[in-house]
Amino acid sequence: MSSPTTITYLPTALGASKTTLLLGNVASSGPYAWQLPQCTITSNPYGGATGTYGLLNCIAIQNGAISAVVWFYLPPGGQGGLLGTTTAQYPNPATTLPILYVYNGYLRGLGGFSISISPGWHIAVFESWASSTSGPFYFSIYLDGQLKGTTSASSSALYSYSSTFPYSDIGATYNFLPSGAMVLLQWCYCSCCFV
Repeated sequence: MSSPTTITYLPTALGASKTTLLLGNVASSGPYAWQLPQCTITSNPYGGATGTYGLLNCIAIQNGAISAVVWFYLPPGGQGGLLGTTTAQYPNPATTLPILYVYNGYLRGLGGFSISISPGWHIAVFESWASSTSGPFYFSIYLDGQLKGTTSASSSALYSYSSTFPYSDIGATYNFLPSGAMVLLQWCYCSCCFV
């Protein structure tokens, strides 16, 4: 595997300045997975850790809400991570927060979603918001323009956790995937095309 490639990224108000192409990708042919920019959280109003976070957590913590949109092509039998955040980057096992991923014909997501999905082009929207710094926290998922559900929880690692999640990725997530009675703990790369 080759080293990650750094790609210039437009600066943002979060102080993010670049994104990194991961997993030994070949920039001209894929497969593609990207590490999103990072920020430093010096004060976490949700009571979680401070320090370096990936962009997905940065947005949620600093704004009390996040909306993330992924447009992708799912080939027959395709599966893997769409959006995720983790404590260690590939190839290291890590504490993970898979936000959106496809497994066994279902789009799954933070908040406990499991939505049947067929091969083809799809657009998925994940939203989360906090009603206050002590919760509850809400999660909604849209697939192809239709709201598929909204759930809530009294806590969320997207906002508050005992350690930071310094890495946010598109196209990969470290996940627990069910396999019969076993649970597989592995890196999942989406066999998808992102636009």
